[in-house]
Amino acid sequence: MEPADPAAPPGSPPVAEITNNDYVGIYLKLRTALEPARTYSVSLHDADGEAEWLSESSLGPDEHRAALDALALFEAEEERAVIVQDLGSARSALVLRVANYEHELLGAVMLIVDSRTARHLEGNLEELLTLSVQRALHQYGKIRETQRAKQAAGHPDAPARDAAPPGSAVDPELDRLSDALRSSPIELHVQRLVPLRPDTERRRYEVLLRSKASLMQNAAPRTMLKTAIANGLGSMIDRRVVTELVGWLTRHPATWQVHGLSFSVNLTRTSLHDPNFVRFVELCIVKAGVPRGTIGFEIDIPTALRSASLMPDLAAALERLGCPLILDDFVAENDCLELLQLPGVSMLKVAATATARSRTDRISKAAITALVQRARAQKIFTVAKRVRSRADEQWLSDLGFDFVQSHAFSLPVTIGSLVKRFGTNPTQT
Repeated sequence: MEPADPAAPPGSPPVAEITNNDYVGIYLKLRTALEPARTYSVSLHDADGEAEWLSESSLGPDEHRAALDALALFEAEEERAVIVQDLGSARSALVLRVANYEHELLGAVMLIVDSRTARHLEGNLEELLTLSVQRALHQYGKIRETQRAKQAAGHPDAPARDAAPPGSAVDPELDRLSDALRSSPIELHVQRLVPLRPDTERRRYEVLLRSKASLMQNAAPRTMLKTAIANGLGSMIDRRVVTELVGWLTRHPATWQVHGLSFSVNLTRTSLHDPNFVRFVELCIVKAGVPRGTIGFEIDIPTALRSASLMPDLAAALERLGCPLILDDFVAENDCLELLQLPGVSMLKVAATATARSRTDRISKAAITALVQRARAQKIFTVAKRVRSRADEQWLSDLGFDFVQSHAFSLPVTIGSLVKRFGTNPTQT
């Protein structure tokens, strides 16, 4: 049953169904306190910026970014109680700090309101931080403290969180990495998968994360990812990549729609264990109106096998969203072959060591040939990686591969360069 919304104007969308009456109570206090201002949505966020509750059924990438940026500023400025960020379309994010009596940051409450109201309230905090609002923030703070205590004690009812392995040392780069991921723009590159036969459906790219000096000085992406994953921040990186990619798609629809561009994003193992990751992806692509097949996700075989029990549900959820599943570093072994039964598998990127062996070893060649034939029968594309020469390309084409992915044939470029390359002319290549 949907809770009543006394402040909602007639004909407005209903509030999403929520069973936690404490959250509903907080929401109603805030909406009533802001009456008669135009409030589009209310969301409650933990200290990592993840939304624990939404009054509406979507939280897009712009709103999620606003929450992350606000929490980063709250961390840096302990006296800061309110942050206003313009979201465009006459909307602003009004983010309120949630803290305990020791001024320790516990989370945030974000209100999406009309920009005129936000500017007024930013300059008149006494009108915003009324007793009713303060009680709502205090109520959410108590909930967050209880949840944090359960997490620390390993309580089974505590919300799942990515965590560093037990007994692992804290990486000295962790604090700098965490701050950078919250507040700095990341740079996306893309590398094209070069077709070995005509591919009239799409131009396919893998999205690659590249470090900038402002993100993590003198650190290669591999080092950054290793640091993040070891400390449970892999899902945070994946979310930022998805956010940036969806933002680019939103800003340049003519480029990717006219030319049929599609993109795949690599997933870290922490995202597989994050119960809210697929929901986050859904909110992003639905809000942006991204068509099915435009964004897919890559999972390397070691990660997929270590998380084999999670793969069926993840694959089914991604298939429902229209997000193709790509298996990377694939080899023709029994445990890998079982993964071909997963729903939504659209592509195999075969390990370079396997294709290299097939040139000199007859058994390896037979195994690769059988794999390619099976994939084709299942309408799954095959990709050969790190191809070095035209002779290798011809060999792989004869074996039946559909694509090659290699610096020798297509160097990574910034995603922004695609706008200059393709523009809006359908005949430009």
